[in-house]
Amino acid sequence: MMRIVRYIVVLICIMLWGGNALAQSDDIEVADSTSADWEGGYNATIIGSFAINSYTLSYMVDGAEYKTITILYGTTIIPETYPTKEGYTFSGWSEIPETMPAHNITVTGIFSVNKYKVTFMYGNNVLTTIEVNYGEAIELPTSLNSERYTLVEWKEVPETMPAYDIIIYADYVDGIETITTDRKDVQYIQMTGMYINGLKRGVNIIRTKNGKTRKVLVK
Repeated sequence: MMRIVRYIVVLICIMLWGGNALAQSDDIEVADSTSADWEGGYNATIIGSFAINSYTLSYMVDGAEYKTITILYGTTIIPETYPTKEGYTFSGWSEIPETMPAHNITVTGIFSVNKYKVTFMYGNNVLTTIEVNYGEAIELPTSLNSERYTLVEWKEVPETMPAYDIIIYADYVDGIETITTDRKDVQYIQMTGMYINGLKRGVNIIRTKNGKTRKVLVK
C-alpha cells in the first residue's frame, strides 16, 4: 500500500548532478511503500504552482477616468459599451488587445460635438438652411433678401442649438406703402383712419391697433 506524506518544510537539497548544486524551498510530496522511515532513502518530489496575475484596464473619456477594471492575464477582453452624451457622438475606444497582457493598459475615447440643421422660413418660403454645433448660439439672418418681404423678427429662437433639427419662422410684412411728405421731420402720418406717431424717413415697420404689421416707406 502506497502512502503519501506531505510535509511543508524548508528543504535544502544538495544534489550533485553535472557539477550543479540545487537549493529549493517548497512543499514536499513523499511516496513510499510500507515504511515511514525517512532515513530509508525515499525519493522526494518538489511541487510548485503558479498563480495567474491580475492587471488593470482603465478607460479614459475626454481625459477623465471613466472606468477601471481588474482582469486576469490571458482573459478575453470584452470592451465596455460606448458611453452616451446628449448632442455628441462617441469616437470609439482606442486599440484594445483581444486578451489581457501581462501589464496594465489604458484605452481612450473622445466625444465629438454633433451638428444640427436650422431652417429659416417666412410663410411657406425657405430662406436658408444652416448647420450649427450643439450648444452654440444660432446666428440669425438679418433680412429676407427680398424687395417684397421685410423681416420684422424671428420667432421662438432657442438660446442655444438643441440636439435636433429645428425650423425658425419669421415675423414679416408683405408689400410696402409709400407716403411722400415734404416735411423734414415727420411726426404724424394718417394711416387707416388713425395717426401714427414718430415715423422716420425711410422704411418703417409698424404694428396697428388691430394687431397687424405693416411696412411704410416715408420719403
